[in-house]
Amino acid sequence: MTPQEIDEQIYILATQNGFTDVSARFIVAQARLESADYNSNVFINNANMYGMKFIRQPLATRGTLAPLSERDAKCRDTGVCADRNFYAKYQNATDSAKDVIMRLYSKTLNGITPAQLRNAKTPIEFATLLKTRGYFGTTATQYANGLKSKLKKIKIQPIENLPAVTITAEKKNNIIIYILSGALVLFIFGKMRKSK
Repeated sequence: MTPQEIDEQIYILATQNGFTDVSARFIVAQARLESADYNSNVFINNANMYGMKFIRQPLATRGTLAPLSERDAKCRDTGVCADRNFYAKYQNATDSAKDVIMRLYSKTLNGITPAQLRNAKTPIEFATLLKTRGYFGTTATQYANGLKSKLKKIKIQPIENLPAVTITAEKKNNIIIYILSGALVLFIFGKMRKSK
């Protein structure tokens, strides 16, 4: 899958789960930021866009071991590492997005509700909400700046702005022919059954 296709899948999934056009783009930008534009080792080895740790979530298995700086003291000191010291491994990028959008962001954490995330209007608002939820260790401003840089790479049209499918006169005539042909076949088949 190309980065553009991954972006589109995340965007569609987010909008289907109540995120606005703007906040869905933040989710896409977040995936790009956390995965170095889908080039990080965590993404390549685990199809994990958001750096999620493994906590036995339904869509994941235990993936690669996190770096020392992200492991708990017991894991660092003894080498005995619990699941949470490993990254979550997904079958594909869509499952990674589902885990964040449909599981993590559907819960209220530290007073921040799903509705607040779905309706965030600016990168700093979205980053501040995530920071309050305990999502990352850097400052909200730094994270917002990262989101802004990734938003420039996203080339997604809002769903409501996608061009409508038009039916030309030729296509319309073909559709009518198919319908009439089908009706004729059914009529003939019905007559044949009655004559038996």
